[in-house]
Amino acid sequence: MGNACCNNTEDGTVAAVAVRRTADVATAPQLPLQSAGATEVGRSIAENDGALILLFRDEGLDMNHTATFTATPVGIHFSKTTPIRVKSVAPGSLADNAGVQKGMVLLEVNGADVEHSPVAEIQHLLASWGKRRAAS
Repeated sequence: MGNACCNNTEDGTVAAVAVRRTADVATAPQLPLQSAGATEVGRSIAENDGALILLFRDEGLDMNHTATFTATPVGIHFSKTTPIRVKSVAPGSLADNAGVQKGMVLLEVNGADVEHSPVAEIQHLLASWGKRRAAS
């Protein structure tokens, strides 16, 4: 998997590889879908911490879920279509421990709205974070 945040896999998924879970910020409380302020909170934590903050929509529960990572690998495989969905989560991985589940829709990466962004742009955001973490 290397030091990068995302790797393309043979089956056409994007494998996100990242992070050590931090005890205080790894899983934020679930928020209603229309909650305000998630973007600002995500940016603030990411800028101060160098963390990767992913905001997901759990359509089954009609809730948003935030997971924060500070190291690699995370253990998430994403779909290659928009909106980006979690295709699978490695059992026992940091993402699994942070409550990320198959089928969740990726809404934000460090406060940037990515719900309707091109897959290549999202891959770039995730890979850029992975490269910065590897360099630090």
